[in-house]
Order: sequence, then structure tokens, then C-alpha cells
Amino acid sequence: MRTYNFPFTRAHVDQHQELAEMLKIIRFRDLSIAAYVNALDNFIDIFAEHILSYDLEYAKFICS
Repeated sequence: MRTYNFPFTRAHVDQHQELAEMLKIIRFRDLSIAAYVNALDNFIDIFAEHILSYDLEYAKFICS
């Protein structure tokens, strides 16, 4: 991103850090199996949205 001077690099990196923190929280919490599955399901939804919006925006930027 820095190589291509993507204008939203900092925000994108921050989002990746937030996603990593979410996984750490899920991993180290004492959850029931159902709560764990629900937390992972929610994470996957957020991660998929990130890919379909922020990562796609970056891909379009590079290809333009």
C-alpha cells in the first residue's frame, strides 16, 4: 500500500489490527461452544465485509 501511495493505508492497517484484536479476544475468552461459534461467525461476517469493501477498494486503486 505504501509502495503505491494508497491514500487510506493507515486506516486499512488499523482495521487489520482491529481484526487481529478481535481474534485474540475470541481466542482467550472462556466461552461455551455455542458462544465461541457465534463469536467466530460474527468475526467471519466482519472479515468478509472488510475484504469485499476495503480490500476491493485497494485492488481497484492499484488497477486504475
